[in-house]
Amino acid sequence: MRYALLIGLNAYPESPLKGCVRDVVEIQKRLEAMSGNISIEIFTASGKSDTDCIASTQDSEEWPSYTNVVACLQKITGIAQAGDFVYIHYSGHGTTIERLDDDARESVRDLALVLLGVPESGEMQYLRGWEMALLLRDMVNKGLIVTLVLDCCFSGSVVRKDPTVRYLEYDASIDAAYPSQLLGTVHHHDGPTYRTASLRENWLLNPDGYTTLTACGPNEVAKELTLKDGGERHGALSYFLLRAFAKLGGVGGNQQQIYHHLCARFRDLREKRLHEQTPMFYGNRDLSFFGLGDTRKRSNCIPVVVNADKSIRLEAGIAHGIAVRDVLELKPLNFDTHSSS
Repeated sequence: MRYALLIGLNAYPESPLKGCVRDVVEIQKRLEAMSGNISIEIFTASGKSDTDCIASTQDSEEWPSYTNVVACLQKITGIAQAGDFVYIHYSGHGTTIERLDDDARESVRDLALVLLGVPESGEMQYLRGWEMALLLRDMVNKGLIVTLVLDCCFSGSVVRKDPTVRYLEYDASIDAAYPSQLLGTVHHHDGPTYRTASLRENWLLNPDGYTTLTACGPNEVAKELTLKDGGERHGALSYFLLRAFAKLGGVGGNQQQIYHHLCARFRDLREKRLHEQTPMFYGNRDLSFFGLGDTRKRSNCIPVVVNADKSIRLEAGIAHGIAVRDVLELKPLNFDTHSSS
């Protein structure tokens, strides 16, 4: 059995975005076109327009709220069986909570996803990093194979006026207004030390059943792309991931090969001075999306970048074991899908 949780949030009370709902709706279409049994849960808030706040007519059960997202994660954990696959895709704002660790007596950074609060309040609520880590750890402990995609960033204060950046400044009043609903359920087996640990440090809870793909490094910003055709926006990570899935014929494929492909596409953007971000990949590099794809050990894939003069450049060199007179084979991303072996 395969499960997908898709979260797309444009309609923030402040700094609304334009491409997040489109990201996850396109992922949903890809999933629905696939054969096999896939349970899809999608939570979106697009508002009456790309710049409006939350549409009052939208069913609150469909909102990307803290309550809905946490309940859905817990539901999947409860009904899924060992060996089932879970794909979680988040497109929205991220933030960073700076707090003092009482044990270490030093400042720690706790990452958080910026979701909606209670219905009709027009407020935001943080899904803190340690909360997310605990929820996903429960999945991994049950034997679920989890892939988490985060098309947001956790750094962005220097570009706070850029409407395409998927980052919001931390607001202490939001944190204080919504104490964690998970404190009582995890205290008996985790203790305060684990609760103050950041998502960045703890998302590799079980490398054999858990992978995380993020839109950028910890000190970079994730932006939305504006497409030339129609001017539609997408998160850069979601857009190139969708293109990879299109080449592969659906949501699947070896995650490491897809990651190398994404790195090459992001390098193209940097060469054109459009975006300065690099996707990050954590966890078991031999897994495939939904278990669909070749997981056999292969020679390392080398990303290829097309230069302005249409020549190609390998993203590897002497330091990676490449030498003069080496013979390399150029293959498309989807070459495994056409292999008879």
